[in-house]
Amino acid sequence: MVRRDLGRLLTAAGQVRRGDARCIAALHEHHTRLLYGLHQHACEDELLWPRLRDRALEASETLAAVEAGHRACNRWIQESADAFRSFGLAPSAPGRQRQTTALWSLADMVERARCRPSRPSSVIARPSMWKDSR
Repeated sequence: MVRRDLGRLLTAAGQVRRGDARCIAALHEHHTRLLYGLHQHACEDELLWPRLRDRALEASETLAAVEAGHRACNRWIQESADAFRSFGLAPSAPGRQRQTTALWSLADMVERARCRPSRPSSVIARPSMWKDSR
């Protein structure tokens, strides 16, 4: 769903007229909601990955790759938020280009994360890899 919504947002952001304040505001709101759905990355980075790293040592390489992907996603999440905010305040052709670049980069990072061959879910799904956390 995130990939689909990013694609639709990319299309709409590229076509909105710079003078259409109502449409620009609606796209910004949609972008904000989309980012809210991606917020899990920050929580995973702070809570999940450190615990997994400590408890599933044999998966450290996989977890490091996932964390690197999350850091890259976080960069483009922030950049796209900044770009949408700026474009809403002062719509311009360079502002639209900044939005589009940030959204394409974010979509690319989301796709890479989705297609990663070795996913951490196999680590999470195997309770035998977890030490007793009580």
